[in-house]
Amino acid sequence: MADLSSAEVRAILKLGHDVKRNPRDYRNALDAKQMVLMFEKASLRTRLSFETGINTMGGNAIFVDQTNSPLGERESIADVARNVERWVDVIVLRTYAHDTILKWRPTRAAGDQCLSDFEHPARLCGFYTLEEHFDRWLSQLTYVGDGK
Repeated sequence: MADLSSAEVRAILKLGHDVKRNPRDYRNALDAKQMVLMFEKASLRTRLSFETGINTMGGNAIFVDQTNSPLGERESIADVARNVERWVDVIVLRTYAHDTILKWRPTRAAGDQCLSDFEHPARLCGFYTLEEHFDRWLSQLTYVGDGK
């Protein structure tokens, strides 16, 4: 998230508003795109949000539950990353440790994380909701998680 400029955040939110207002215009935007969701940390809302989003735009979601067989346990994270990135277009990682995200760094997938103990880019949706309800961009916002 820190890599995004204010202008980039505004552009993402603007696109989100356009997708919501004109869903038919985006119905086939992700045709033939594959997204894998690799979750060490369980989630209902995040999983359903990502799956619904890509499916609505013509893509396909594949869920890989990592709660019983964590990343890096049987094969190195880097090895898994090198293989998975060849098979899918988007990799969504929901992990406990930011170090897990960094081990994906040599691959394109490094930017596809949605949660770690360092940041939670999927929370951008919360800013979208605030902007939508307040009908303007909120210039000063701080997100405070659960403190763990």
